[in-house]
Amino acid sequence: EPLDSFDDTRSVDLRTLADALLREVARASGPVELDRQQVLALVNWGNRSSFRSVHEFPINKATYSPLTGAIELLRAQLADTTSGYIAITGAPGAGKSTLLSQALAELPDRVVRYYAFIPGGGGNARSRLSAEWFLHDLSTMLRDAGLRTRRKKLPARTVHELRESIQEQLDAAAEDFAASGRRTIVVVDGLDHVQRDYSGNDALTAELPVPNDMPAGVIFLVGTRDLSPLRSEARQFVEDRGTEINLEKQRLDKSTVIEICERFDATRRLPRSVHELIADRSAGHPLSLVYLLARIDDYTGDDPDGFVAMVPQYDGDIAMLYRAAWDSLDADGELERVLRICSRLRIGFDLRWVRTWAADSTTRQFRTQLRYLFRLERGRWRFFHDSFRQFARERTSIGDDRSPNSTVDKEAHAEVADICESSSDPVFAAQALFHRYQADDLDAVLRLGTQELLRRQFRELRAASEIADDTKLVLAAAAQRGDFASLLRGLLMLSEISDKSSEIEDVDVCGILLRSGLVEAAIDYVGDEQALRVPLAQAYTLAADLAKQNNPAGERVFTLFQHFGLEQPGGARGVRTESEIAESWARCAAHFLPLDTALARMRAVLPPKVGDREWEFFRSYNLFDEMVTAYVSELSVTTSETLHAIDSALLDEIELISRKNLSEERTAGATALGLTPFRRSSRYESRPVVRGR
Repeated sequence: EPLDSFDDTRSVDLRTLADALLREVARASGPVELDRQQVLALVNWGNRSSFRSVHEFPINKATYSPLTGAIELLRAQLADTTSGYIAITGAPGAGKSTLLSQALAELPDRVVRYYAFIPGGGGNARSRLSAEWFLHDLSTMLRDAGLRTRRKKLPARTVHELRESIQEQLDAAAEDFAASGRRTIVVVDGLDHVQRDYSGNDALTAELPVPNDMPAGVIFLVGTRDLSPLRSEARQFVEDRGTEINLEKQRLDKSTVIEICERFDATRRLPRSVHELIADRSAGHPLSLVYLLARIDDYTGDDPDGFVAMVPQYDGDIAMLYRAAWDSLDADGELERVLRICSRLRIGFDLRWVRTWAADSTTRQFRTQLRYLFRLERGRWRFFHDSFRQFARERTSIGDDRSPNSTVDKEAHAEVADICESSSDPVFAAQALFHRYQADDLDAVLRLGTQELLRRQFRELRAASEIADDTKLVLAAAAQRGDFASLLRGLLMLSEISDKSSEIEDVDVCGILLRSGLVEAAIDYVGDEQALRVPLAQAYTLAADLAKQNNPAGERVFTLFQHFGLEQPGGARGVRTESEIAESWARCAAHFLPLDTALARMRAVLPPKVGDREWEFFRSYNLFDEMVTAYVSELSVTTSETLHAIDSALLDEIELISRKNLSEERTAGATALGLTPFRRSSRYESRPVVRGR
């Protein structure tokens, strides 16, 4: 197909690729062979087809129970809606994000989710709120969900081109709806974070479509504290159609709270009277309940009834609980200082670091009084809910007029920067540049933003995406100062970090660190709620290897990323990539999933029938074969207790080809394609086989 005369995304990309290939061939002394990843690296397109952020909301299974009333309201609203907006509103902790992540799983519709905020902080938290990141990830999600533009091309580079691509994809969704009745539901959660934390005119809220421009079969389902972040047309639509679901009126009933208490470790052995008291004091509000259970988990006394009775009762305002906690702080202001510092950090913190700038007595008091407002993961403290982080940040920004003051906030960031810059821990030292920028100390930003410093951070295994974010702050500071030399230096740094991250993309850094005995470094490197930093197969492999070392972090890693299943998020898809992920997932399943669950998920890769595209069936069957083989192999080195049951289940699976009535001709055709159908092989014959029926 000839190139268009105008420079659209596809034309520019084809010319760029052609130039790069010609240069590569010109440098070579012989034939040049490049695989997909090498081609992407050649033109620095590694991130063009991948997500900028992870869009999975973490759920605390121990304390989660669905808001059944809200789910019923949402499903009823969806049943009556084919286009436009539905809004889930409510105060912090009411369960908006949890509802949006859990309530749509059984729908036959196409569902994609964009989370403007994910608990846990992270260097790219602010970028999530921008139009560019929103449009890029939304276009990528719609593409992965089967909605493509008129011509096959990589995601666009500019906001304008991304808008055009998404409009084409939404038009394709409308065509699919007209043909099949399948709707496309776009979930956008955390709009209040955009309104509060991103004041630029390039915020993602400006990219939400006007209801009248939304094609049939496309629904935007938004989560926000109230309707104010929406554009006026969208607010009018929600108000006129009555499509707002306010979760303040939806609570966990008493029996549900008691059921949660009966399965939560800290309360399961307490008498029912305490469970009923917990239900009363929390008023069925999800976040209030979580905080109360966390307080009980820390309680060491022998009067749980009296302890729970002393906890302030939830009265419809979660800030009331925060004010009560704030009023209990010491009079000398040392605990307030700890909150002033920690509420501005982008990362989790540990108490050893706090002790380097706060007294031991203050640190102990912080641990005793405020532990229930945080979650603790591998020694790192993080605010359990962002509403308390925001509360603490606002309370420590109060000026002389008793209202939040930007100057006081900058002074607090300057204090955080001083502490971080003097820290011997490279994790915290790396945060200094960000806080200097937030303190509006641009000279210090340019002083810190050197190639030497950022190279050292890369060698210390700091995430390349975080280094790139800081480099962009250097560019912003240089632009504001009109410093051309620093601007050029920042551009070179940004290019260098992109090249360095591409170079090690295929290196199993986590495996190398683990084999070197640097276990914590390996766990840190794999990523967190904000981002998966390594290929998914490597993350699963690390989880399985940790499990074999009896390290409980293995299950945490698996739980963190298992929602991806066999899909590399935003990455390349191919036979080898798919196989590597499948095998490493199966190794994890042998450690972390029950037999019936693991086999059911492995069976899910098989299509229900061969159909016309036989090669896809055989490819799926080979994938199933590889998963079962890896699963049994991993179990054989961990336990022998369930091997008989597995062999019995495998015999049922082995008979699947005969139940598909595949002819020898079809099997031969698959073999010609290099796809060997699953069969009982010597890998299984060495194990005792016991018929289960």
